[in-house]
Amino acid sequence: GRVILGLGAGWHKPEYDQFGFPFDHRASRFEDAIRIIHPLLREGKADYQGEFFQANQALNIPRGPRPQGAPILVGSNGPRMLGLIASHADAWNTVWHRDTAKVREQIPVVDAACEAAGRDPATLVRTAGVIFGGGEDPAAPLDVAAGATMVTDFRELGFSHLMSHVFPPTLAMIESVGSVIEMVDAGNAR
Repeated sequence: GRVILGLGAGWHKPEYDQFGFPFDHRASRFEDAIRIIHPLLREGKADYQGEFFQANQALNIPRGPRPQGAPILVGSNGPRMLGLIASHADAWNTVWHRDTAKVREQIPVVDAACEAAGRDPATLVRTAGVIFGGGEDPAAPLDVAAGATMVTDFRELGFSHLMSHVFPPTLAMIESVGSVIEMVDAGNAR
């Protein structure tokens, strides 16, 4: 009962090429897929005829330990995808950020998509990918206080989960991110 299904339309063409998947109509293909996946998880069955994918009286057996199926997390920021997130996902993910400036612009768009779908925006779990390190000088030590402030800013905006990209992925940098977490947990981020 701890699985979260993470989905997205993708953006990196070489990944599509490596698997032989078409790169065109990504949002439309994703829409067909989510209109099959969502009812399979929530109701245990799907019957959908889309432009790219279809499910003919498909069943999801066994459904797993959660009555409503695994939560669905979708990563995207495009308007059409945000509409699909508002209609079909439990959580929204936005990536990759060094601060909350861009996210502050995205929040009203996400909230409007939820409202257009007849959903209370507060019911959508918000997650973000954050970048620690990798600035002008990748060898420079992490500014722990600045990192803690960034994490606190995301929390204050209603983000409940952060995924971190640590660069360079050295033991020292990972330990510095641990110091960020300790500072935030202690309430000393400002």
